[in-house]
Order: sequence, then C-alpha cells, then structure tokens
Amino acid sequence: MNESKIDKVEIEKQCKKEPTWHEVQKKKLWALRRRCEEERIKKLLNNKTTVEEERKNKLKTERMQREEERNRAEELEKIKQERISQSNDWISQGLCGYCGKEMTGLLNNECKNCMYEVGDIGPAGGVIFYDQGYISNGWRFLEAAPANTEFEPKWISAYVKHGFGVTSRRYQLRHFVSGTERKIGTGKTNTHRILNFFKSIGEVGKIAQLCVTLNSNGYIDWFLPSQDELNLIYVNLKKKNIGEFKDGYYWSSTLNYGDKAWGRYFTDGYIIDFINGDYKNRIRAVRQF
Repeated sequence: MNESKIDKVEIEKQCKKEPTWHEVQKKKLWALRRRCEEERIKKLLNNKTTVEEERKNKLKTERMQREEERNRAEELEKIKQERISQSNDWISQGLCGYCGKEMTGLLNNECKNCMYEVGDIGPAGGVIFYDQGYISNGWRFLEAAPANTEFEPKWISAYVKHGFGVTSRRYQLRHFVSGTERKIGTGKTNTHRILNFFKSIGEVGKIAQLCVTLNSNGYIDWFLPSQDELNLIYVNLKKKNIGEFKDGYYWSSTLNYGDKAWGRYFTDGYIIDFINGDYKNRIRAVRQF
C-alpha cells in the first residue's frame, strides 16, 4: 500500500513538467506590466486629484477677488455718497461745496479758499503740481498723492499660463490696448483703458489697479499720470525738492508701441520706455479737481 502510494507520487512528479526559461520570463514580464499599469492608474488618480484641487483653489481665489472688488466698490461708493451729502450740506449753508468755507473774495467766480499754487498742499494731503488757470473738463488742478502712498509694482505680469503653454502679457497688451495719450489731462482716460484690459485678462494687483484703489484722506479719484503729467511732476516738484520724491524710475500710463510704457528717471530727468512685464518702478498716483 505504501509502495503504491510512493510510486504514484513519483509518477506524478515525473509527469509534472518544470517551467521552461521562456515561461518564467513571460510570467515576470506579465507581473511587471501589471505593476506598471497599477502605478499608471494610481498616478492618474493622483493627478486627477491634484488638478481638481488646483481648480478648486483657483475658483476660491477668484471668488475672494470678486468679493474684495465688490467690498471695495461698496466702500468707495459709500465714501462718494458721504462726500456728496457733505457738499450739499455746505452749499445749503451758503458755504463752498468743495472746501466747506465761506465763499468770500470770489476770484473768477471761484471760491478763493480753493485756489492753489504749484507746491501747495492739496485737499487730499498731496502736492499741487499743475494749474491750468481755469476749470476745463471739470478740473483745474492736478495733485500728486502723499509720499507715504508710493509703491513699486510691475506694470503688468510678464506671462500668463494657459492650457497650451504661456502667452506674453506684452503681446496681449500690444494687441488689445490702444489710444493711450501723453498729453496733460489724459492720464485718467489712459488708466481706465488699462483697467478694462486688466479686467478682461484677470490681471490683479498691478499698476493701474493700485492707483484707483488708493484712498488718501477720503479722496478716491486717483489715477496713473500720463507721460506729460509725470514730466510736470519732475519739473515742478522733484527738481525743487518738493513732495519727497525719490531718485530712480517712475511709471506713466502712456504706452509706447503697446508692449512698453514710458517712464522718467527722477535722478536726472532722463525719459525712457520700459518693457512692461520686466521691471518694477515707482508710482505716484495723481488726481484732478
């Protein structure tokens, strides 16, 4: 009985074939392929999670930016309405609707208290750098913001990422922003042209946007000066050591061939144009009144 069992086992061992070298390699190859496929699927799932997280973070950032813009707009509107209400109260009391003082000694039908000379401290706490001599297009004076409001940003981001790679912001600026001027009185229009372009491409926290969100002494009507307005600041203030302007380059809102913006070197007055996305220069916002 035992011998028959032993014989049977021996027969089964002899009948059972040992795997060949090719069969062993084939199994190893299939095992390797299976592991690679598992790792690929795992990687895809991880990438999907990463992409989804990035998408959610982007949406969250956009929501926060919209909320900040909405809050800022509400704040500015509130300040504007308060100033209008205050002005109406002054007028009803027979006072100047702009400065709130008695309109004595009228000069050319204007309140003498509201008359300024270049170099005077303006109503927003800045410095008057231009007087055109009469009210035209709703304004007479140009005021540069106080020195403590100065900042040093890039004009625009150098590049923007998208699904197919990167696009130069300068290329976009060259093709979608036109009509900026250099003349005195055009800085405000230039700034709003640039703002509309920034809004269309999702640009935030850059040069023109920082100007219009400035609030100095309750005044919120600031903009980036045009080239000629910036030149006036240099001639009438910086050269006379008025306004605490620093040496170095300052931006204007005047574009040169679209992808460059004019600036001025306040150390010696040299006028130069800069590639928009490549440099950080100083900004001093201005306002009309």
